Amino acid sequence: MKTQTTMYQALLAAECCDTHATLILQTLDIPKDLRLLFEPGRLLMTDGVQALQAVGLLDGLPYLIRHLLCDWGNLKAAQWAVNLQSLQNGEGLLSIYYAGGNDEICLYLYSAPSRAFTLMLLADELDCMQHLQTQR
Repeated sequence: MKTQTTMYQALLAAECCDTHATLILQTLDIPKDLRLLFEPGRLLMTDGVQALQAVGLLDGLPYLIRHLLCDWGNLKAAQWAVNLQSLQNGEGLLSIYYAGGNDEICLYLYSAPSRAFTLMLLADELDCMQHLQTQR
């Protein structure tokens, strides 16, 4: 079930300029008009993710792109299957990635069941996501 949102539009929403968004898509050989399988909603990140990005220890954009392309990262097979089912029935989508020089950063991406937002957070900030899930 494709959406109206394209990967290019999602990159612009992630505050990429037109030039960078186009270059990223060309480099990854992703068509500019590729429609996403789910709406990402508003793109959010926690203070922890922002702090790591501010000092150059994390670039969340490659992980956002993977999440939007339904590459759920380091999930176990059972959770991967849950995500595939969640695409069909409108439940939350979760991705886990290990980032940083020695994979010392555990980064989570979570798209809400309503598809109103996609949140990028660190493993030690999971209580934030659990709070969001109880708010549905």
